[in-house]
Amino acid sequence: MPLDTSLYCGNIPYSIKVTFANSTYLVTNKLFDKKYIKPVRMISLNKPTYDMLEAVIEATPYHAVKGAVLVYPEADDFFNLFASQKRLVVAAGGVVTNAEGDVLMIKRKGLWDLPKGKLDPGETTLQCAERETIEETGIQNLKHVKQLKSSHYFYMEKEKLYLKRVEWFHFISDYALPLHPQAAEDITEARFIAHAHLKGYVDNSYRTIQDVLKRGKWNNY
Repeated sequence: MPLDTSLYCGNIPYSIKVTFANSTYLVTNKLFDKKYIKPVRMISLNKPTYDMLEAVIEATPYHAVKGAVLVYPEADDFFNLFASQKRLVVAAGGVVTNAEGDVLMIKRKGLWDLPKGKLDPGETTLQCAERETIEETGIQNLKHVKQLKSSHYFYMEKEKLYLKRVEWFHFISDYALPLHPQAAEDITEARFIAHAHLKGYVDNSYRTIQDVLKRGKWNNY
């Protein structure tokens, strides 16, 4: 996978951006002068193993830095490293807007979020995004507009490091009936947020969700 120079974090072009706790990890195939990337670590990983990468990620918060730049030969190999250990989880979600440009958000465990979930067997990411959006909010009449950039984050489960990739899709809907948040998924609210009020909700959201909305046309709130 070639380096995507259209993506930047500060002065650093990168292929993948991954979040974990309060840290950010940029995967790139180029070395940079460290003066441009303070206060993060730059770690060259020529022939990494899963255990090596797990140790790097877990140790980063203890270095009092905001994250790390992982210099990695190929982005596809980065994903394959997790896939080979069955530690790559693929999910999909929806950014739904109505005719007024309001954005559909859900409140899950006290934070505002976007509907998303893991793929079912045999399901495409687009099918998954539509199904999860309907299940978690009760909305109907979804019309697919386009695919958005994916997001990535690390999480720990049973003392193992996992990488989750979420494929995002933009939908529009003219659904005007009451929404029904999915209580079984700890969702307590589902509502369309007017653009003028979006910032207050996004500020009380996950970093990956903030990035998804900032990368889209909703970034001028």
